[in-house]
Amino acid sequence: MSDRLAELSRQRALVQEHLAWLDREIAALKGAAGASELRQSAPLAAAPQAAQAGGAAVPPSPIASVTVIPAAPAADPADAEAMIQRYGYDPTSGTADVKRGCWIAFGAALVLLGLAVTVAWFLLRRP
Repeated sequence: MSDRLAELSRQRALVQEHLAWLDREIAALKGAAGASELRQSAPLAAAPQAAQAGGAAVPPSPIASVTVIPAAPAADPADAEAMIQRYGYDPTSGTADVKRGCWIAFGAALVLLGLAVTVAWFLLRRP
C-alpha cells in the first residue's frame, strides 16, 4: 500500500470517527433513546477495514482518547440582564465619540496644512 493511500485511509477513519462522535453528542443533547446504541458502536470500525484492504496497519487515532467536558449550566436570565446593565455599551455615546474623533482629525489636518504652507512660504520666498 502506498504512503498516500495509507494516509488517505487514516484520514477517512478519523473523519468517520469524528462523525460518530458528533452523532453521539447530538443524540445526547436531544435526549434520544438511541444515544446508548450510538455510544456502543465502534468508532474506529472503518480503520481495520482500510488496513485489511491494503495490508498496512492504521495507527489508532488520538481522537479516541479525548475526554468530553460537559457544558456549563445555563446562566440565570436575571443575572445576564444585570451584567448587561452593568457592563453594557451605550449606543448613543458611540455616535458622539465618532463625531468628536472626526472633528479632531479635521482640525489636526488643518493645522498640518497651515504648518506646511507656512514652512513652504518661509523656505521659498526670496529675500
